[in-house]
Amino acid sequence: MKALVLHGFTASVDTVSLLAQTLENKGAKVAMPVLRGHGTVPEHLFRVHWRDWVADARAALLKLAPTEKDPVVIAGLSVGAVIGCVLAAEFPNRVTRLGLVAPAFSFRSKLIHLLPLLKRVYRTWSGNPEFANPELVFQNTNYLNFPIETFEQVLALTKMTEALLPQVQCPAAAFYAKKDPVVPPAVIRMLDKKLGSGLAERHTYKRSYHEMFLDVEAETVTEDVVRFLYSTQK
Repeated sequence: MKALVLHGFTASVDTVSLLAQTLENKGAKVAMPVLRGHGTVPEHLFRVHWRDWVADARAALLKLAPTEKDPVVIAGLSVGAVIGCVLAAEFPNRVTRLGLVAPAFSFRSKLIHLLPLLKRVYRTWSGNPEFANPELVFQNTNYLNFPIETFEQVLALTKMTEALLPQVQCPAAAFYAKKDPVVPPAVIRMLDKKLGSGLAERHTYKRSYHEMFLDVEAETVTEDVVRFLYSTQK
Protein backbone atom coordinates (compact mmCIF):
# COMPACT_ATOMS: atom_id res chain seq x y z
CA MET A 1 0.00 0.00 0.00
CA LYS A 2 1.03 3.59 -0.64
CA ALA A 3 0.06 6.21 1.92
CA LEU A 4 0.30 9.99 2.00
CA VAL A 5 0.38 11.40 5.55
CA LEU A 6 -0.21 15.14 6.01
CA HIS A 7 0.50 17.33 9.03
CA GLY A 8 -1.46 20.45 9.93
CA PHE A 9 -0.95 24.20 10.16
CA THR A 10 2.05 25.28 12.32
CA ALA A 11 2.76 21.60 12.93
CA SER A 12 5.90 19.56 12.54
CA VAL A 13 5.92 16.06 11.09
CA ASP A 14 6.34 14.81 14.66
CA THR A 15 2.56 15.20 15.02
CA VAL A 16 1.95 12.45 12.45
CA SER A 17 5.16 10.42 12.63
CA LEU A 18 3.58 7.70 14.81
CA LEU A 19 1.02 7.03 12.09
CA ALA A 20 3.64 7.10 9.33
CA GLN A 21 5.94 4.73 11.24
CA THR A 22 3.11 2.33 12.00
CA LEU A 23 2.10 2.22 8.34
CA GLU A 24 5.71 1.62 7.31
CA ASN A 25 5.98 -1.21 9.84
CA LYS A 26 3.00 -2.85 8.13
CA GLY A 27 4.79 -2.64 4.78
CA ALA A 28 3.31 0.55 3.36
CA LYS A 29 5.33 2.99 1.31
CA VAL A 30 4.75 6.33 3.02
CA ALA A 31 5.23 9.94 1.95
CA MET A 32 5.15 12.56 4.73
CA PRO A 33 5.94 15.96 3.16
CA VAL A 34 6.82 19.10 5.09
CA LEU A 35 4.36 21.71 3.85
CA ARG A 36 5.61 25.14 2.80
CA GLY A 37 6.71 27.38 5.67
CA HIS A 38 6.85 24.56 8.23
CA GLY A 39 9.70 22.76 9.92
CA THR A 40 11.87 25.82 10.40
CA VAL A 41 10.73 29.03 12.13
CA PRO A 42 7.29 30.73 12.23
CA GLU A 43 8.53 33.67 10.17
CA HIS A 44 8.77 31.37 7.16
CA LEU A 45 4.97 31.20 7.08
CA PHE A 46 4.72 34.85 6.05
CA ARG A 47 3.53 35.23 2.44
CA VAL A 48 2.70 31.52 2.14
CA HIS A 49 -0.55 30.85 0.25
CA TRP A 50 -2.86 27.89 0.76
CA ARG A 51 -2.13 26.87 -2.82
CA ASP A 52 1.50 26.31 -1.77
CA TRP A 53 0.45 23.69 0.79
CA VAL A 54 -1.81 21.95 -1.71
CA ALA A 55 0.99 22.04 -4.30
CA ASP A 56 3.44 20.45 -1.84
CA ALA A 57 0.97 17.71 -0.94
CA ARG A 58 0.12 17.14 -4.60
CA ALA A 59 3.79 16.84 -5.54
CA ALA A 60 4.30 14.25 -2.82
CA LEU A 61 1.26 12.29 -4.00
CA LEU A 62 2.40 12.30 -7.62
CA LYS A 63 5.88 11.17 -6.66
CA LEU A 64 4.42 8.40 -4.53
CA ALA A 65 1.75 7.38 -7.06
CA PRO A 66 2.78 8.68 -10.49
CA THR A 67 0.06 6.94 -12.51
CA GLU A 68 -3.62 6.16 -12.05
CA LYS A 69 -2.63 2.52 -11.68
CA ASP A 70 -0.98 3.49 -8.38
CA PRO A 71 -3.72 3.66 -5.73
CA VAL A 72 -2.90 5.69 -2.65
CA VAL A 73 -4.58 6.28 0.70
CA ILE A 74 -4.41 9.63 2.48
CA ALA A 75 -4.49 10.44 6.18
CA GLY A 76 -4.38 14.05 7.30
CA LEU A 77 -4.37 15.71 10.70
CA SER A 78 -6.18 19.02 11.22
CA VAL A 79 -5.51 21.23 8.18
CA GLY A 80 -3.76 18.22 6.66
CA ALA A 81 -7.19 16.54 6.59
CA VAL A 82 -8.57 19.50 4.66
CA ILE A 83 -5.76 19.24 2.12
CA GLY A 84 -6.40 15.50 1.87
CA CYS A 85 -9.95 16.25 0.77
CA VAL A 86 -8.66 18.54 -1.97
CA LEU A 87 -6.44 15.77 -3.34
CA ALA A 88 -9.19 13.15 -3.09
CA ALA A 89 -11.43 15.40 -5.19
CA GLU A 90 -8.62 16.10 -7.66
CA PHE A 91 -7.48 12.48 -8.05
CA PRO A 92 -10.62 10.34 -7.75
CA ASN A 93 -9.03 7.44 -9.63
CA ARG A 94 -5.95 7.38 -7.42
CA VAL A 95 -7.13 8.10 -3.88
CA THR A 96 -8.90 5.03 -2.51
CA ARG A 97 -9.29 5.86 1.22
CA LEU A 98 -9.31 9.07 3.21
CA GLY A 99 -8.64 9.31 6.95
CA LEU A 100 -9.67 12.67 8.43
CA VAL A 101 -8.18 13.19 11.87
CA ALA A 102 -9.37 16.27 13.82
CA PRO A 103 -10.39 17.78 10.45
CA ALA A 104 -10.04 21.56 10.80
CA PHE A 105 -12.86 22.85 8.61
CA SER A 106 -13.93 25.33 11.30
CA PHE A 107 -12.65 26.53 14.67
CA ARG A 108 -13.98 27.00 18.17
CA SER A 109 -12.23 30.33 18.80
CA LYS A 110 -14.57 33.33 18.86
CA LEU A 111 -11.67 35.53 17.77
CA ILE A 112 -11.83 34.14 14.23
CA HIS A 113 -14.35 36.81 13.20
CA LEU A 114 -12.07 39.54 14.55
CA LEU A 115 -9.06 38.60 12.42
CA PRO A 116 -9.29 41.64 10.08
CA LEU A 117 -9.25 43.91 13.13
CA LEU A 118 -6.60 41.97 14.99
CA LYS A 119 -4.34 42.03 11.95
CA ARG A 120 -4.21 45.82 12.15
CA VAL A 121 -2.70 45.63 15.62
CA TYR A 122 -0.83 42.30 15.73
CA ARG A 123 1.22 40.40 13.18
CA THR A 124 1.22 37.05 14.99
CA TRP A 125 -1.06 34.91 17.13
CA SER A 126 -0.12 32.43 19.86
CA GLY A 127 -0.69 28.78 18.98
CA ASN A 128 0.69 26.71 21.84
CA PRO A 129 -1.04 23.28 21.73
CA GLU A 130 -2.72 21.71 24.77
CA PHE A 131 -2.69 18.08 25.82
CA ALA A 132 -5.11 16.05 27.92
CA ASN A 133 -2.10 15.15 30.05
CA PRO A 134 -0.14 18.41 30.56
CA GLU A 135 3.03 16.40 31.08
CA LEU A 136 2.96 15.50 27.39
CA VAL A 137 3.55 19.09 26.32
CA PHE A 138 7.29 18.33 26.16
CA GLN A 139 6.58 16.52 22.89
CA ASN A 140 5.51 19.71 21.18
CA THR A 141 7.73 20.79 18.28
CA ASN A 142 5.04 22.91 16.60
CA TYR A 143 5.40 26.64 16.16
CA LEU A 144 4.31 28.54 19.28
CA ASN A 145 3.01 31.44 17.20
CA PHE A 146 2.02 32.09 13.61
CA PRO A 147 1.29 35.03 11.27
CA ILE A 148 -2.34 36.12 11.37
CA GLU A 149 -2.23 36.77 7.62
CA THR A 150 -1.28 33.13 7.01
CA PHE A 151 -4.07 31.87 9.21
CA GLU A 152 -6.39 33.76 6.90
CA GLN A 153 -5.07 31.44 4.18
CA VAL A 154 -6.22 28.50 6.32
CA LEU A 155 -9.72 29.97 6.43
CA ALA A 156 -9.69 30.51 2.67
CA LEU A 157 -8.57 26.90 2.17
CA THR A 158 -11.38 25.53 4.32
CA LYS A 159 -13.98 27.56 2.46
CA MET A 160 -12.69 26.46 -0.93
CA THR A 161 -12.42 22.81 0.13
CA GLU A 162 -15.90 22.65 1.60
CA ALA A 163 -17.24 23.45 -1.87
CA LEU A 164 -15.22 20.49 -3.25
CA LEU A 165 -16.47 17.91 -0.77
CA PRO A 166 -19.29 16.58 -3.02
CA GLN A 167 -16.56 15.52 -5.47
CA VAL A 168 -14.92 13.23 -2.90
CA GLN A 169 -16.19 9.75 -3.74
CA CYS A 170 -13.74 7.45 -1.95
CA PRO A 171 -14.56 5.95 1.46
CA ALA A 172 -13.74 8.45 4.20
CA ALA A 173 -13.58 8.17 7.98
CA ALA A 174 -13.51 10.88 10.64
CA PHE A 175 -11.52 10.59 13.87
CA TYR A 176 -12.53 13.20 16.43
CA ALA A 177 -11.67 13.99 20.05
CA LYS A 178 -14.62 15.20 22.12
CA LYS A 179 -12.34 17.51 24.13
CA ASP A 180 -10.65 18.99 21.05
CA PRO A 181 -10.17 22.69 21.95
CA VAL A 182 -9.61 23.64 18.30
CA VAL A 183 -12.25 21.95 16.13
CA PRO A 184 -15.98 21.87 17.02
CA PRO A 185 -18.03 18.65 16.69
CA ALA A 186 -20.27 20.26 14.06
CA VAL A 187 -17.45 19.61 11.57
CA ILE A 188 -18.15 15.88 11.65
CA ARG A 189 -21.83 16.40 10.87
CA MET A 190 -20.91 18.75 8.05
CA LEU A 191 -18.56 16.18 6.51
CA ASP A 192 -21.14 13.42 6.68
CA LYS A 193 -23.60 15.68 4.90
CA LYS A 194 -21.33 17.20 2.25
CA LEU A 195 -18.80 14.50 1.34
CA GLY A 196 -19.85 12.84 -1.90
CA SER A 197 -19.28 9.46 -0.27
CA GLY A 198 -20.52 10.49 3.17
CA LEU A 199 -18.61 9.14 6.15
CA ALA A 200 -17.99 5.41 6.06
CA GLU A 201 -16.88 5.48 9.69
CA ARG A 202 -16.90 7.87 12.65
CA HIS A 203 -14.56 7.38 15.58
CA THR A 204 -14.74 9.50 18.72
CA TYR A 205 -12.33 9.64 21.64
CA LYS A 206 -13.21 10.77 25.15
CA ARG A 207 -9.85 11.93 26.50
CA SER A 208 -7.64 13.32 23.73
CA TYR A 209 -7.19 16.92 22.66
CA HIS A 210 -6.29 18.15 19.17
CA GLU A 211 -2.88 16.49 18.78
CA MET A 212 -4.41 13.05 18.57
CA PHE A 213 -1.26 11.14 17.56
CA LEU A 214 0.67 12.53 20.53
CA ASP A 215 -1.94 12.63 23.27
CA VAL A 216 -3.16 10.05 25.79
CA GLU A 217 -5.02 7.89 23.24
CA ALA A 218 -2.38 8.10 20.52
CA GLU A 219 -1.94 4.34 20.12
CA THR A 220 -5.68 3.71 19.91
CA VAL A 221 -6.18 6.50 17.38
CA THR A 222 -3.29 5.21 15.28
CA GLU A 223 -4.62 1.66 15.34
CA ASP A 224 -8.07 2.84 14.27
CA VAL A 225 -6.73 4.96 11.40
CA VAL A 226 -4.46 2.18 10.14
CA ARG A 227 -7.26 -0.36 10.36
CA PHE A 228 -9.52 1.88 8.29
CA LEU A 229 -6.88 2.59 5.66
CA TYR A 230 -6.18 -1.13 5.29
CA SER A 231 -9.76 -2.33 5.58
CA THR A 232 -10.30 -2.92 1.86
CA GLN A 233 -6.68 -3.44 0.86
CA LYS A 234 -5.72 -6.79 -0.64
